[in-house]
Amino acid sequence: MSRQLKEAYPQYDFVPVYWMATEDHDFAEINHFSLFGKTYSWDAANTGGPVGRLPLDGFAEQLLNQLPPEVPAAFHKAYSESKNLAEATRRLADSLFGEFGLVTLDADRPTLKQALVPLLEKEIKEQVSNAAVQATNARLSAAGYKPQVYSRPINLFYITDQGKRERLEPDASGADCVEVTIRNTARCHSQAELLALAKQHPEHFSPNVVLRPVYQEILLPNLVYIGGAAEVAYWFQLKDVFAAFGVPMPIVLPRNSAEYISRANAGKLKKLGLTWREIFRPLPELKKQVGAALGQEEISLKEQQQALAAAFQQVQDVAQRLDPTLVKTVAAEAQKAAAGLAGLEKRLSKAAEMKHETAFTQLAALKDKLFPGGGLQERSENVLSILINNPDFIRDLLDAFEPLKLEFTVLEE
Repeated sequence: MSRQLKEAYPQYDFVPVYWMATEDHDFAEINHFSLFGKTYSWDAANTGGPVGRLPLDGFAEQLLNQLPPEVPAAFHKAYSESKNLAEATRRLADSLFGEFGLVTLDADRPTLKQALVPLLEKEIKEQVSNAAVQATNARLSAAGYKPQVYSRPINLFYITDQGKRERLEPDASGADCVEVTIRNTARCHSQAELLALAKQHPEHFSPNVVLRPVYQEILLPNLVYIGGAAEVAYWFQLKDVFAAFGVPMPIVLPRNSAEYISRANAGKLKKLGLTWREIFRPLPELKKQVGAALGQEEISLKEQQQALAAAFQQVQDVAQRLDPTLVKTVAAEAQKAAAGLAGLEKRLSKAAEMKHETAFTQLAALKDKLFPGGGLQERSENVLSILINNPDFIRDLLDAFEPLKLEFTVLEE
């Protein structure tokens, strides 16, 4: 988008910025990835604080040294030469996108946190963000929209001396109480004490999902925020939050999404007589289509089932006339016969499939490769699995994507 806007408005400069969520503490969400069907995990110690601060102790032994030899040197270098996860991620992002002008921002810095002081003071004194979210939520709910994030009375965390990221919570002793506790600690502060802490050491405070976007826009007033579907959805809830803090809210745009079909998989599609559009259909439908193309006979005993039911109905009518006590017996026999016929239909269908078992096995494998676990590649595939075989992958994506079209892209190598 920055490249396209620069072409359209040459008198201005447009800079793509990658905001790293280094203060997030959900380590379980990011401590693993899949590559070529195998999951690689990192079991770090001292989790529960900002993940970006995690030292890379044991990372090489647990993960780097286990990777296939084809993994690019830049990946190894980023993690082996960095002191923590944030630095490694920044190095990796720069190796992938630096040539395109990407700027990476890690806002977990005392100097940057100074810009957060006015927000901290307003949130501590007035707790405005929760009321603002609730006001927006009411309008969204009336329009049938389900809120995505949960707002709290105080939408701030406190980073303790032990490095843990804990919620700030109003004391439970009463609505008029001005004291705030730090969850999972014995610490309780008056409003005045918290305000003094915020002014002297804003680096100890961390915005949660409600206030982090406002922090982003305070540091870098932005033309457009581009995020995934979940991020875009919860930014909808923040319109009144931005207004409450007097910060302009940027345009919100869903990021691009794509299905990547490698040259090898494109060849398999062609061999099976399928197009990339058709591969989006459910597997049973695809099996029928491939089977029909291979001359497979479609097995259906529907007519025979109907004839059987009619025959037993006649028998049941005779039983009703001669001895009504036999009607249940006839019905039971009818059910057994129908079940037997259904079983035969399954066995015949399986026999027909066995004639083309190789093609169906290839189809199922291809379907799972293009839609891992029934979902999109972006939800499970690591970019390394593509970059290893196609070093120009990111450049190919840049050439293929049209950010403002809001269309799903299918990229065939």
